[in-house]
Amino acid sequence: MKKTFKLFVAALMLLGATSANAQFSQKENNRVPDRFHMGLRFAYTANTSTWENVYSKKGSTLDTKALSFGSFGIGMDFQVAPVPLFLETGFYYVNKGFSLDTDKWKYDEIQHLHMLEIPFVISYHINVAPNLFINPFLGAYYAAGGPDGDLWKDIDADDALSDYGLRFGCGLNFGRLVVNMGYDYGLADIEPNKKFISTYSSKTPTFKTGMFFMTLGFNWAGSR
Repeated sequence: MKKTFKLFVAALMLLGATSANAQFSQKENNRVPDRFHMGLRFAYTANTSTWENVYSKKGSTLDTKALSFGSFGIGMDFQVAPVPLFLETGFYYVNKGFSLDTDKWKYDEIQHLHMLEIPFVISYHINVAPNLFINPFLGAYYAAGGPDGDLWKDIDADDALSDYGLRFGCGLNFGRLVVNMGYDYGLADIEPNKKFISTYSSKTPTFKTGMFFMTLGFNWAGSR
């Protein structure tokens, strides 16, 4: 997974460098992006998760498998500087669940984490052709929601779990069409139920999320 992550970051850096070079090599193209965009977003997500200090009675580590889910929401961005620098945010439903190796653990195979996520990222809109912009972005996200799975069964249903972390990637705007690809790197330690801790770990276990995403959207609103 670490090798895949490094290759993903390298690809984004190469894309950003290529788009910047295209911007300066096309001086005759002086089009600017709209100052405001808003529209629907639909995404495909692939979750990764990291556990530490968790072992079964046989000494096996807690193995998880990546899961893919759908996501949807409303996205928007606002120009915040004289140059095409934008603040992007929105409201998205995401499922940050994962799959357990049920041969070693007595819990259900799939553990869901239904969350409402709000990103806050800065993007730079680079014009490479008429109506075509490449938008590298970097920022953070905050998410809150409820678990659905017996790994979390001792947690009060009224107590929301919180997650936060870094978000980075690159987007593409062609007219009203929006395509984004990126990664959410979780920084929050999400604690499972107390019974799980006492049974499988002498230390407090930590769980951190990670999520690759690819978003397709359509802006119904925009103004210069």
